[in-house]
Amino acid sequence: MNLLKKVYGFLRSVKLALVLIAYIVITVAVATIVPQGREISFYDKTYPQFLSRFIVTIGFNTYFKSVLFLVPVSLFFINLSVCTFHRLFTRLKRNVKKRFGPDIIHIGLLLLMIGGLLTLMGRRESVFYLAKGNSVNLPGGYELILKSFKYLTYKDDRPRDWLSSVDIKKGGKTVRSFTIEVNRPLKIGALRIYQYTYSNNSQVLLTDTKGNTGLIHPGYYVRNGDEIIVFKGVDVPADNKLNSQTTSKTEKAVFEKWIGKRRIGVYKIPSGGLIGSFRVTRMQSKMLTGLKAVDDPGVVPVIIAFILIGLGLALTFTQKLGDNKL
Repeated sequence: MNLLKKVYGFLRSVKLALVLIAYIVITVAVATIVPQGREISFYDKTYPQFLSRFIVTIGFNTYFKSVLFLVPVSLFFINLSVCTFHRLFTRLKRNVKKRFGPDIIHIGLLLLMIGGLLTLMGRRESVFYLAKGNSVNLPGGYELILKSFKYLTYKDDRPRDWLSSVDIKKGGKTVRSFTIEVNRPLKIGALRIYQYTYSNNSQVLLTDTKGNTGLIHPGYYVRNGDEIIVFKGVDVPADNKLNSQTTSKTEKAVFEKWIGKRRIGVYKIPSGGLIGSFRVTRMQSKMLTGLKAVDDPGVVPVIIAFILIGLGLALTFTQKLGDNKL
């Protein structure tokens, strides 16, 4: 019995809570400096050998999923739970003025920790690229179809906004139409779909002097004697970036010429023009929208937690004002 009392007293100790809070705050601050989840070779290249081995050995490269984080947080959760229910039941038994504000705050904090753990262990993300008319299957039997994608710019060609107009279908029927943009995600149940990025999917058809043709994509190259000609992409006019597939005569294919390890120039060639002994027969530039789907099971508990914390603070403040008036 004495042992149980000692364990119980230890678990609801304020000193234990302070030590755990200090540890969590300090280690989390350090973990934000150390890049998480990289390959071991990254740490070997970034840090001195002894420091790299230390980071990887103790699991600081995956801190938020390691025992360094999970054990102290679990212990703090138990500590806060014991303190909360001990205080709550003690005050209910005694004939004292009931003050439930702090208890509601503590319950909110506990729920916040549960939500954070659910996010840490269950959050799923995926990024997919779509052109106009493309579709992707989503959880729950939904299908997302891209109707159009717009890339808006300022006058100096800086990006202003990306707009992805989509239809959501289920069972072959359109159940919702929505325009996804930056800071305006599409919500489908627990799933959130964000406007994440965009991509320009370019390709050119080259024809050599013998009439042979070849289709190449950015990063691919052809040889022209001692030269290496690398295709970099299609230069799209600013006023033509809204189209999912461009056909402007002002488009130009961008190439680099290399001899050995030395780049000798960058060239912009229109359709029908020559680059070395190759003719640019056809080019295409297709804009793709990059969407990120996020399924986070911790969102609802976190929202409820913040509501409880807000209510607890408001109740505590109101009761304090009442005491001052007395």
